[in-house]
Amino acid sequence: MSENRELSSRIFYDIKVFWILGICLVIALLAMCIIQLNDFTKETYLIHRYENTISSASLNNKDAEINLSKSQSLNGIESKVNGLNLEKISQIKYIKTTEGELAKTTQTSRP
Repeated sequence: MSENRELSSRIFYDIKVFWILGICLVIALLAMCIIQLNDFTKETYLIHRYENTISSASLNNKDAEINLSKSQSLNGIESKVNGLNLEKISQIKYIKTTEGELAKTTQTSRP
């Protein structure tokens, strides 16, 4: 009888240890899952923030390119106009003509 008691207490002890280890394993796995989800959320947020920063920098870069292009274009035009020695006028006068006074081209047929 004492052997049965020892065996029964040993089985009860083994089952108790099995359940305790099982519960500890489940708790550890849940903790790891929570930690990994937290890290995943942080990384996703950082990626989103970096994408927004890149997008903003790209727009600023395009604006800077456009402004640089405009300034270079205006500087080039200004230097070309200054090189033509043109004079500034104060008033525009238009010439009025009638239709009969204009030169017309006629198409000639070639032999």
